[in-house]
Amino acid sequence: MNPRRLKPRSLAQVTLALWIMNVPADAGEWASTSSGIVSYKGDVVDEDVDTLRGILDRMRARGVTPRLLSIDYSGGGSTSASMTMALIVRREKLDTEVYGRCSSACVTVYAGGVNKRLIKPLGSLNVHSARDGETSPGPGAGENQLSRANTTRLGRFFFQMGAPYGVVGKLVATPPSMITPLDDDDLREWGVDIR
Repeated sequence: MNPRRLKPRSLAQVTLALWIMNVPADAGEWASTSSGIVSYKGDVVDEDVDTLRGILDRMRARGVTPRLLSIDYSGGGSTSASMTMALIVRREKLDTEVYGRCSSACVTVYAGGVNKRLIKPLGSLNVHSARDGETSPGPGAGENQLSRANTTRLGRFFFQMGAPYGVVGKLVATPPSMITPLDDDDLREWGVDIR
């Protein structure tokens, strides 16, 4: 159902249309193994920060050394949560790998990895500039002074995580309503192991 095409005839239909347009993202699906792999699938939300910390703590309590964050699919999510998760990944000296589509905030988490892998043919990294967090996605949505400030902060963060100019340039130049895939040249320049 496309809420923009819905012509509400009752209060219930209006409520449903508003709910569809503003459904919050659910926390991702997490798992860990005795070989030190943490796997993740889903959009990045604030709750994922505590979930990641808890999983790492439980792994260490079982005598397992966390070594890899493996991402299956993520369409993006919270910029602030993804930056915090990337710092946790970096502090824990985890490697990161992606074997599905990883877009937006997911790439920020991925950037925290000490060593990075991309598993082809399904693995992809896709970037765009930051939204302001207040407007709905769409052409020109979220592009304002706040989004530009967030994009600047995100670009600096990517540089701190070792991303090359080409990657940061694509991130900054791509409007929030679009995505730009990183190509093999970008990935090689970033030191990504492409498999």
